[in-house]
Amino acid sequence: MAITYENGIFWNRTSRGDPEVCELKYLSTLPGVGPNQLVITGIAGQRIRIVRGVLHSQSTTSSDFTYLNGSGGSGIFQAFAPPNSIEPLILELDPTGYFETSVGNGLYVTVLVQSLRQNFGYITYTP
Repeated sequence: MAITYENGIFWNRTSRGDPEVCELKYLSTLPGVGPNQLVITGIAGQRIRIVRGVLHSQSTTSSDFTYLNGSGGSGIFQAFAPPNSIEPLILELDPTGYFETSVGNGLYVTVLVQSLRQNFGYITYTP
């Protein structure tokens, strides 16, 4: 089983051998400071994989954040978002992804210090 990216399309090569198209979806939100905030709702039987992103603080100071595997779950990606006065943190398109949830879990974020602007490209797939 593997996710591949061919001619602009994400494919999930399932254990059954049947290729399935994974639609690239986009999300843009502005979570404020606070713990355990829903970013993407989980889907039964599927994983959420972040394959691209642009992140930065909404103020002149940087923001610390952690993405969580499900509500109150373990941290799966942590970083600092630069202040809005300089270049954002850019996650270039990568079919292998930067982080993903476990099957059925939603993606949550805990934001410290300053609110965060997040723009993501993501796919959902059945492992």
